[in-house]
Amino acid sequence: MNLNLRHLLSLKLAVLSLAVFGFSALMDAQEQTKPRVGVVAFDNSSQIKDASFGRGLVDALSAALHRWGKYQVVERTQLAALLGEAKLGMEGITEAGAIELGKLASLDAVVVGNIIGVEESQERKSRDIEEWNKDTKTFRKVGTKVWWESNTNVSLSFKMINVQTGELMLSEQLSGRENTNEKNSPETQQRDIGNYTRIGVYTRLASQALNGYVARAIDAATMGIEGSLAHISTNQKKLTAVIDIGSRAGVRVGHRFRIIREDDPIYNRAGEKVGVNETIVAYFEVQFVTPETATGRIVSRKKELVPNAKGKMKNVEVELQPGFTVRRVPPSEGVGFFGR
Repeated sequence: MNLNLRHLLSLKLAVLSLAVFGFSALMDAQEQTKPRVGVVAFDNSSQIKDASFGRGLVDALSAALHRWGKYQVVERTQLAALLGEAKLGMEGITEAGAIELGKLASLDAVVVGNIIGVEESQERKSRDIEEWNKDTKTFRKVGTKVWWESNTNVSLSFKMINVQTGELMLSEQLSGRENTNEKNSPETQQRDIGNYTRIGVYTRLASQALNGYVARAIDAATMGIEGSLAHISTNQKKLTAVIDIGSRAGVRVGHRFRIIREDDPIYNRAGEKVGVNETIVAYFEVQFVTPETATGRIVSRKKELVPNAKGKMKNVEVELQPGFTVRRVPPSEGVGFFGR
């Protein structure tokens, strides 16, 4: 390898390293501007008195808040190093006590939770098993199928409190539910899986409720985001499109967008332009996302009357063009909207 080629490769590696370092520094700077929060306690008002239950939900809520992306979440292990494992996650801590712990850990906000209750019920169900009798041309009972329908519900709540002002930043009450059918009786189930596994079930249901809350919050925050139609193509008679916003703007697979054409301008009484008439011409559903763009299918398209070559009016689908505005809407909007 000659000297010039080595020099060129070294230069490219240096530029790449600087770019990676710069991006990492930017991400770190953005992270530092987020409120610094920590889940310091999860009280247990339920009948399930097991310390691992509360500790598990401290971790679950920390993970859910981190996934939200709005907060700089201090993990339980870091808080434990600062406050001591004995203080962290302990039951019976007051909000004032949690705030004091938050100040010791230099947090902007503390999160405290409560396991309100765990409800379980089992109901014996049965139905006859029948078979067709060819001779009598009737059904006859040949047995009985028995099973137990189990319902589990975990109720919990959490609060986020500003450590400086005591202001309530968040307050939510959630439930995690599960309905299952079991072959064995409740007594046999308890003998087979034991109490430790039940704690795992309760923690999983509570975690699902927390993650569901965060997912809904993220989804609501991106409702109404706007971009532009960047590209239209026809692939195997299917119309696909690319829009110029992606995951960095909060776009996710399954999100739905209106495609909007701007028509006539709107003027006020003074003759000043104050806006434009918008026409929804299509709906777009995201199937693939990159940080900067999203690709998907056109799920429905508006038809309009236009004159053909002979001057007769014909109902045709609107031609979509790059530059049309796209605006996020609920997933249910636009299903069968046009051509009804």
